[in-house]
Parts: sequence; C-alpha cells; structure tokens
Amino acid sequence: MSAPPPESERVRTEPVWRAAIEDAPAVAGDDAVGGPAWLPPGFAHPRCGRCDAAMQPFVQLTVREEYGLPFAAGSRLALFMCPTHNDPAEPEILETGRYPESYRTEQGDHFAALLFPPGDFRPSDAGPDRLRPLRLTFARGEQSVAVVKNAAGEVVHESGEETFRLGGTPCWINYRVTAECACGGRLAPLLALPENQGFPKRPETATQPDSFSSDEDCYLLGNVVTVLACDRQCDPRSTLTLCDN
Repeated sequence: MSAPPPESERVRTEPVWRAAIEDAPAVAGDDAVGGPAWLPPGFAHPRCGRCDAAMQPFVQLTVREEYGLPFAAGSRLALFMCPTHNDPAEPEILETGRYPESYRTEQGDHFAALLFPPGDFRPSDAGPDRLRPLRLTFARGEQSVAVVKNAAGEVVHESGEETFRLGGTPCWINYRVTAECACGGRLAPLLALPENQGFPKRPETATQPDSFSSDEDCYLLGNVVTVLACDRQCDPRSTLTLCDN
C-alpha cells in the first residue's frame, strides 16, 4: 500500500450568518452601514490619528444570541475609518502565541474596530455622513471550509469562503492566526468582508481616495478583511483587524 501524501485537503461545512445590505433606510436600533455612530455614553467618537478627522462609521451591528458567537448577546460591533485615509490595516501578524498589550493601538491610526459590551448606546453628533444609512441584515447559512492536514493528521491550514458574514472560519490566504489576546482570551472570528466589498455612498459626496468605485466606498482599501475579537471582551479595543489578498 502506498504511503499517504504529505498533505491532504478535505472540505467541511459549518454554519455562518451571511450579511446583506438592504436598499432600505436604517432607523435607530437597526444593524446598519453608514448612519450616525451609536456609542456608549462618554465614549468619544473615534478620530483619525493622521489628520484628526472624525471617522466614518462603516458597519454597526448588535451581537444576538442566535448567532452562536462567543460574545455577550447585546454587544455592539462598530467599524470606523477615516474619510480620507483609505489604507490597509497593518497589525503585527502573530499566528500563535499571545499578543502584547500594545496590539490594541498599533494596528493603524486611521481606522477602529470596537466591540462594546451590552449597555446603553446613544447617537454621536460627530463624524462625516458619506455613506447612505442602509439596513444590514443577517441570514443563517452555511459555508465550505477547506482543511489541509499533514501526514500526521494535524491541521496545517484551513480557510473559509470569501463572503460578508458573521462567524465561521476566516478566509485565510497568506496566514492563519490562532494567537491569543493579551489577557489570555481567544481571538475569535467575528466579522468577515470579501475583497472590494462596497458600501453605497451618498451621490453628493466626493469619490473616496483610492476607491474602486465612484458610487461606493471601500473599507481598508477593499482588502479581504477579518475582524477577530477577544472572547473575554476585556476591552472594547481588544479586536484584531487583518487584511489579506
């Protein structure tokens, strides 16, 4: 009998929650793209570290129990980016081990990914209004995951689909991060964006710098984006935003 190949690939399926941007205005309490930033009382609206401009909210959503994510139901995820500086995130890539405390503030000063614990949220009167405020909905679905194992049966790589979704195995292309938060919590998959995911902008606003479209803005230069978050939720800034292509 011939020896097995040094690596073999299998495919499995797993549940995910697929996102859709609806052509319907978002109202208070909706999951949304664009619109005002909903923040805890006293939490300052994020500003760009390069130009001091108030950041544009791109995605805001509430974590719900039915999603089966390892975060408290009622938590609120908010993705922001400077309206002018459209660059990829540049965190240190640690595939294993534990991130230092500094990782929360050293991924890039032109964007923010924040996971707030459940509580009271109020609209911010700061920030640009480039994007159309549209409802964001999630529907339960499945994704295929490619799993690569070595001859010993150990998983050496796995990658989910390149889609806009909550949860599930990330679409790992050039790396696979299993490192821990500085507090020792697991950095668990939260949100995924595919390459060139568009966010419809208001027609009267100028074209976003370095965007692929005159009608849509992109997040972090339109890269494949994976947002991981500490499952202990030790700090709203305990997220890791990874760009891949």
